[in-house]
Amino acid sequence: MPLLSFEQFSLRFGSQLVLNEISLSIEKGEFIGLMGGIGSGKTSFLLSINGVIPKLVPAQTQGRVMLSGKEVSKHSVQSLSRDVAMVFQNPSDQLFSLTVEDEVAFGLRNQHLPQNVITERVTHALNDVGLSAFTARDPSSLSHGQKQKVAIASALALQTPLIVLDEPTSNLDFSSSVALYTLLEKLHADGNSILVVDHDTDLLSRYAKRFIVLYGQRVIADGDPSVFINGAAERAGLKVPCRMRGE
Repeated sequence: MPLLSFEQFSLRFGSQLVLNEISLSIEKGEFIGLMGGIGSGKTSFLLSINGVIPKLVPAQTQGRVMLSGKEVSKHSVQSLSRDVAMVFQNPSDQLFSLTVEDEVAFGLRNQHLPQNVITERVTHALNDVGLSAFTARDPSSLSHGQKQKVAIASALALQTPLIVLDEPTSNLDFSSSVALYTLLEKLHADGNSILVVDHDTDLLSRYAKRFIVLYGQRVIADGDPSVFINGAAERAGLKVPCRMRGE
């Protein structure tokens, strides 16, 4: 059984068609890059995974999305948070606790887990992202890159089968972006399933193993790095990575 599948899934906001008959599946343990130009439906695709669309953001849908064997439309966003964790483009939008420790523990407390389990998971997650010495720090005092790591630690602590990141490098410099992808590579090696939306095809092409390209509300390519050289990426308005242009 796939970890995630879209089955003839279409999505509209009023008269605007955003996704058109999307069919694909993602297996446990994959590291996938989701790409597309502005308005290609990437964020809507992501928000359909955890039920935010259409549960919290009204939309008209056809077909279905299946996550860990559950039909997403038949489950609450809260219950689906056990199956997928999301890290958004701006981590400041999802950090609100007074300490890093409380921030990472927040989702676990909402699941009413025992305190010893919460403490163990928070410790492990912060260690994984290199912030074990930051437990008492105020998240608002951290650098953007450190905030991103706190958001990732919060996702890791939930121990969901799938971690999704939306444009995680959009506000990072090059060295911080490389550090983030190095962390994602480690998490993938540890068995985590990862789905990343990123405009930086140079970095994404080096770390992800499978690439899905959205264009014209449809999936126009789904496969290995050959999507960058067979014309699919350029058709969608994406930059061909420098190393694949011989630069």
